[in-house]
Amino acid sequence: DDAIAVPVPQPAGQARAAFYPTLGLSATYTRLGNAPGAVIPAMPPLIPAEREITTGFADNYLARLSVNAPLFTWGKISQPYRIEMERVIAESLKLAQSEEEIKLATTELFWSALALEKNLEVRKKSAESLERHLKTVENKLAVGQATNFEQLRAQVELSNARVPITQAEAQLKTLYDRLGILLGL
Repeated sequence: DDAIAVPVPQPAGQARAAFYPTLGLSATYTRLGNAPGAVIPAMPPLIPAEREITTGFADNYLARLSVNAPLFTWGKISQPYRIEMERVIAESLKLAQSEEEIKLATTELFWSALALEKNLEVRKKSAESLERHLKTVENKLAVGQATNFEQLRAQVELSNARVPITQAEAQLKTLYDRLGILLGL
């Protein structure tokens, strides 16, 4: 029994992705016209003159990296993943069921065709026997040992035997055609 590899569809991958941590990266740039600052008045003897102190920069850069990982989500992450995996299993079972149905139909058609072939052989042998009987009756009629009724009855039996042969041949052709379609021939 060959196992068939079924690729995991994209939604299962998306459902599984919820378990992984997320990484965020952001960056900003701000240009200030003048750098912020303050003026410190003179305080002799410590600071003899007034001074200006800048408390920032004219060009401001900010980069941020964040990592978020789910620790406990009350099933919000695991339930969709579990549901998606069940769906994948159900799809693979449907595929296996379809394969088995095709195998069954092919087997049934094969055995039906074989049985019909054997039936057809028997009917043809019976028709041949009836043809020989008709010739025998005709020979007896020629010498006066049989009646016209016996000849007529042999002809009717032969005609009646040929109709099912024609029907069986048509059915056999139909079965072979259906079998060929199932097998892709």
